[in-house]
Amino acid sequence: MKTHPPKYQIAIIDVSMPEMDGFELAEKIVKLGFNLPFLFLTARNEKRDRLHGLQLGADDYISKPFDVDELVLRIKNIIKRNAGARIGQSLPGYAG
Repeated sequence: MKTHPPKYQIAIIDVSMPEMDGFELAEKIVKLGFNLPFLFLTARNEKRDRLHGLQLGADDYISKPFDVDELVLRIKNIIKRNAGARIGQSLPGYAG
């Protein structure tokens, strides 16, 4: 992850992970400058956690339990928005 940009369309991050929490991972993604959308999918549903995740740049913050169909639609929408943004940014003379 340090030397090559990720080839993923989205990162789905749990806040509670064994060696590094999801907030730290998200900070690294942002700090390294990867244009990778991410969302948090976690059991931590405190307002301060949700706000912190969104302030880090998360495209969404979904608390467990969650509806799988809703999750899939949210992921598809985030990927679609970000694919359009990347295409628009690469066009010469684009002033978006």
